[in-house]
Amino acid sequence: MLKVIMALALCSQFYAHSIISPADSLSDVFPLEVGKKWFYAFKIEQVSNNISKTDTGFVEYKIINNSAGNESTIWQLKKTRSYYAYGYFMGQYTKTLVIDSGYFDIVELHSGRHELYTPIFDPLSGFPFFNTSIDSENFYRYLQTDDNGYALLDLRDDPISFEAFRANYTVSKDTGIIKLSTYKFIGFPNIFKRTTYYLQSQMDTLILASEDDNYLPFDFKLYQNFPNPFNPTTKISYQIPDISFVRMKVYDLLGKEVTTLVNEEKPAGNYEVEFKTDDLHLSSGIYFYRLQAGDFVETKKMILLR
Repeated sequence: MLKVIMALALCSQFYAHSIISPADSLSDVFPLEVGKKWFYAFKIEQVSNNISKTDTGFVEYKIINNSAGNESTIWQLKKTRSYYAYGYFMGQYTKTLVIDSGYFDIVELHSGRHELYTPIFDPLSGFPFFNTSIDSENFYRYLQTDDNGYALLDLRDDPISFEAFRANYTVSKDTGIIKLSTYKFIGFPNIFKRTTYYLQSQMDTLILASEDDNYLPFDFKLYQNFPNPFNPTTKISYQIPDISFVRMKVYDLLGKEVTTLVNEEKPAGNYEVEFKTDDLHLSSGIYFYRLQAGDFVETKKMILLR
């Protein structure tokens, strides 16, 4: 009997230690520190009967302050958005440029795996962290990840309700949320809300604008790369006025494809992509880069000097 009690005590000590120090065995999938930033391209769709609304653009989230207590830390974030708001009502379409900003809090609990939630839940946010009584449906800072440092989450604020808010996350170790899609359906009066957020990579960076800029473009444009001539890297800028599937490829003088720089759907915005030749073993000469976005196609010349 004494051996059983001692074994239970040791197990309890081990369990308590693993709860207090989650980083020992789990990955930090939502690193938090003042000054931390995330840039996302996003699309928000809301439909109800004869009314529809779609917002597409980008958002920056930045942690600007925190307040730590014994049981939790409150992180204050600022969001800055530039996007087009598309509307449809009774056969009429509208398109409006919107630039706005706001503030919100994320609460981090210190116990266990460090649950995260927002005191004021916003289902259209890039961080829609709800707080439920079901542990498996909450979002945690520390999670088990695969060999590449990724984890997939499928969370609902009410697992048994047909009208539950549902969020699918792809998170990355030491980075945060790299992809988010949410869905909310309300049976009456037949409303659904859907969002998608994509973290912008270093290779294809969405250029952030200030609130005073007339930021989002009204036409397609491909710019000349800079520097040109170049060695070994150069940057290529382009702009798209509407959400489009964007493809950018590089070709040699004979028309042979060298590499693909962009190949995905993107919201309206100004973008910059870096062309790196270090691992491509290219010789000096003339190369071409081609942008295709919707019906827009344009090709420009650049020169590599070794």
